[in-house]
Amino acid sequence: MSNISFSHSLLFISHHFEQQILEFFKSKNIKLSYKSFLILQLVVEKEGISQHDIGQRLGLSKVQVSRLLDLLEDEAMVVRIPGNEDSREKNIYSTKVAKRNCTIWNLEIEQMLKKSLKEISPELCMKGIDFLNSWHNSLKATIS
Repeated sequence: MSNISFSHSLLFISHHFEQQILEFFKSKNIKLSYKSFLILQLVVEKEGISQHDIGQRLGLSKVQVSRLLDLLEDEAMVVRIPGNEDSREKNIYSTKVAKRNCTIWNLEIEQMLKKSLKEISPELCMKGIDFLNSWHNSLKATIS
């Protein structure tokens, strides 16, 4: 593993987690894409978030966010409410069903991912710590 850069390792781990989450949904007959899941998580955590902010935070286009929200709305997971300042801008709220489901899913997914993390080598963990320390020092130097 020492020939693999930390950034490549992070991408691998991220992809691995994404695949595990999708397998979890498939095993439970939950029809939810990974991006839809991320949007739903964000809405549950930040009720009233705008479509624009969802796109900004997740790196998704307006069209992608709109289509994914359409699907979540069809599944009664979110509702769109016109904004106070601009009625064209919609604020997104989760439904009671979404909140309940996310609470259950998050507990199960957390256990699944904790098990996966135990399989990551100590060497990779040390690379991660070194990378974060280096990044932190660079940020401190930039701010000073």
